[in-house]
Amino acid sequence: MTNDIDARLHAKEKRRDRIETFLKQHPVILVLKTNLPGDKTHSTEAALLLRQFNHLCETFLHIPGEFHQAADGDYYLYGTKTDATKLKKHMLYLEDNHPLGRLVDLDVHTPKGPLTRKQLNVTERRCFLCDKPATVCRRENNHDENELVAFIENRVRREILDALKRTAVDALRKEIFTYPCFGLVSSKNSGIHKDMNISHFLSALEVLEQAFETYLRLGLEDTIDLDALRARGKEHEERLLSHCKNINTHKGAHFIFGLILPHMIRTLFANGTFDAMLAAIKKDAAKITTSDFTNLKTAKTCGEKAYQQHQIKGVRGELENGLQSIMDWYPQKTLSPIQKLVKIMARLEDTTLMKTGKETLNDVKACMQAVEAADFQTLEKIQDCLKDTVSPGGAADLLAVTFFFENTDHLFAKTP
Repeated sequence: MTNDIDARLHAKEKRRDRIETFLKQHPVILVLKTNLPGDKTHSTEAALLLRQFNHLCETFLHIPGEFHQAADGDYYLYGTKTDATKLKKHMLYLEDNHPLGRLVDLDVHTPKGPLTRKQLNVTERRCFLCDKPATVCRRENNHDENELVAFIENRVRREILDALKRTAVDALRKEIFTYPCFGLVSSKNSGIHKDMNISHFLSALEVLEQAFETYLRLGLEDTIDLDALRARGKEHEERLLSHCKNINTHKGAHFIFGLILPHMIRTLFANGTFDAMLAAIKKDAAKITTSDFTNLKTAKTCGEKAYQQHQIKGVRGELENGLQSIMDWYPQKTLSPIQKLVKIMARLEDTTLMKTGKETLNDVKACMQAVEAADFQTLEKIQDCLKDTVSPGGAADLLAVTFFFENTDHLFAKTP
């Protein structure tokens, strides 16, 4: 116990010395640290909090944070020229209004010392549990530590689940509003589709959000029961079709996110890496492919027909290969949405393009590979040529997955 206290005291001194050194190089310093009880300072919840708020701070300041490990809790330092008072006000807003803001400290330092709430006439931080001033509850030891820990774990899990669910829905919405997009349904028109428009797609998101909640909750259980996951998936697929009057808007996307989401949240709370999530997805996708295609007799869907006639596994194979049509080039976040779509189309065995035969798929892939090789210089011309004939639905689903990963990959542990 004494050694632990000594280590924590030493860590505080070392952090103070490091801040002083930083202040010789930068006029203003931001320090990000978790605000958790002792036993939780090195927990998975602490790591997730740091990654999420580091992402917010780096996005706001447009500078990378400097990560430091410490016995009393890891932290980030940011050196900036931003006005200290304005920066402190922004950080106070985050602390007080972000759903997880109470669980972090965002301290602003200048050569004159740290800026405090009192200096800015801002009320004290409140207790997690009773909303009294946190200093009072801490001084009077008003709450059992187990109660605090349970609150923290539940709050972080609930918010991460909600954030992943919202981000997945937002990614699908962003895909719908992507334009130009060849012959896909978009906000501009229905592309080559006569039976659907953007209203069908936007309406479907309401059902998908409920489905995503289910899959994320399954991912938080002790193990991911693939049979239970697929059974719930079929239930939600029926609800989706019924809601959309039997118009298929998101069957492929629903399948893909139905496997990604439980594995993502499970990996995050195991403090795992992005690659670890992909490995888990590949393993379960292989089981699904074997289950669905072994002894297949009567092909009913485009995917089943593609496998029976050409041994093309479609979306199942894409997941089994670790989403290779994305991972071959990911991340390239500065590309435009249509350029990302082209990269996916150049690689994907998109069974939605095989309704009239494999030749269409081969021609489209070759065309997109040529566009990519020409550094997208011919993209506008090709878009005009294909907008009335090609609707790459499978690639559109993976474009939504790309958008989703771009807004969540910061949550994973870094690969050693």
